[in-house]
Amino acid sequence: QALGDTKRARQIHLEGLKEDSLHRNTFPSRILLGLCILDWLNTDLSNLRQVAAHFLSLARQRGLTESSGWAHYFLACAAYQWNDLASAESNFAAVVAQRYVAHSAPFSQSAFGLAAVYQAQGASDQAQAVVESVLAYALEMNNTCVLADVRAFQAWLALKQGRPAEAHRWAESLDPNARLTPLTPFYVSAGTWATALLDHGSPASLHQASELLARLHRLVTSQHSKRFAIEVLALQAWLEDALGNELAALAALQQAVTLAQPNGVVRVFVDLGPEMVRLLTRLY
Repeated sequence: QALGDTKRARQIHLEGLKEDSLHRNTFPSRILLGLCILDWLNTDLSNLRQVAAHFLSLARQRGLTESSGWAHYFLACAAYQWNDLASAESNFAAVVAQRYVAHSAPFSQSAFGLAAVYQAQGASDQAQAVVESVLAYALEMNNTCVLADVRAFQAWLALKQGRPAEAHRWAESLDPNARLTPLTPFYVSAGTWATALLDHGSPASLHQASELLARLHRLVTSQHSKRFAIEVLALQAWLEDALGNELAALAALQQAVTLAQPNGVVRVFVDLGPEMVRLLTRLY
């Protein structure tokens, strides 16, 4: 995947699945998890749904509760990007209901996804309640990684709910030189960081956003991640527009749309809000 040979990466996983006839039980779970991550990074949402559905069926047959959580999570990821909010809600909720059974990664990410669905449906109070429950979980489990993600998602929600000052304060508190984590899950805080800086719109925040997006662009390029390349390019379009560079803005947005269109990726753009509406309209 890191070398950009997605076909070979998939082939290795499929070859590995053949060994299930020897090992059985939990053996294929990690391989199917790898396949799901591969499809997610490459925005192959149709294949992601197919693999995740098989993953869920196998998990139910073998009584693998943790694997079931991962499968529901990836089904929800695909549905959300297609803007199928009903399916996203049911699958995210299935993981959130397994609070102490599911792995902390799909649990917390599914909670963020469920909150995002509620917010998209106009249920702000429900979205807030879900995030608060994840905060309580992170504190209870002393999970510092989840705690940091919760703080970031609270900033994302603040932007959505018309409380930009909260998001701006959060962004200002971050170390500009902090190491960026791999861009693989449903929600990544770096996207909110860039969005908050762009939303602030001051010369200093735009300069910081420019440096952050340059780092993110290098990261998604090294990962060959189409999913997050779409988001980074859309954010770069917003940045260029804020700087008055209309041609550069529309060129970056055209790249993002070109990557998104074949697999029907929608919510990346919708979640960026009114600025993206204006840019997409001008591109059209």
